[in-house]
Amino acid sequence: GTGASISKRAGVLLRKRTNEVPFELILLVHDEWVLLCKEEHALQVKKILQQTMVEAAKEFCELEIPAEAVVSKFWKK
Repeated sequence: GTGASISKRAGVLLRKRTNEVPFELILLVHDEWVLLCKEEHALQVKKILQQTMVEAAKEFCELEIPAEAVVSKFWKK
């Protein structure tokens, strides 16, 4: 329901921000996103992703829903 709508909206917003720092959306698995970027941009891309998710959630509810992002050299659970 709402989580899927937030995720879709975040994808649209995130796509608009790819000109800030180069990164690619590699994989979506339910509520997890895997992005690829150069190591020197990792922390900036992490911040962009978190801000975008929070921004998208605000469009659907009044609460600020935090987003967690992790920088890693490989996808892990």
